[in-house]
Amino acid sequence: MASYGPGRSQDCKVPDGSLSGLQPITSSIVQKSGIIGLHWIITETDFRSSSKVNVMFNYADETNLLGPEHSDVSLAVECSHITTWADSNYLIINLGKTKELVLHRPHHNKHDLPQSLEGTEQVQTAKLLEVTVQSSFSLVNHVDAI
Repeated sequence: MASYGPGRSQDCKVPDGSLSGLQPITSSIVQKSGIIGLHWIITETDFRSSSKVNVMFNYADETNLLGPEHSDVSLAVECSHITTWADSNYLIINLGKTKELVLHRPHHNKHDLPQSLEGTEQVQTAKLLEVTVQSSFSLVNHVDAI
């Protein structure tokens, strides 16, 4: 497979409109290069949950794990499985972007929520594929944003 990274550079536009300045590309795949689909198939083919009751949803570079309250594998063990897979595929999990959203009934006792996973932030709302999901299954925040 040919490498498209060496000798190329990129810059990023930040929210205030300024540019970061050109930086060399040292890894990854150039967007719209035609090989990103093949790269996805190769790296994601063996990416599975370690439990039959936990479900992973993958879209582009975003992965979401859905685990029920009662599972044969704890969330900590599942996250360790994901980290091991990422390490073996030379990928890095960005814990700064990793969020934990506990879905529950609207009037659920907040004291019954599980302890947050180490290194992750437990949030009340999260944006999944442009839909704002709330822990109580309410769509108020999503509708307000639209």
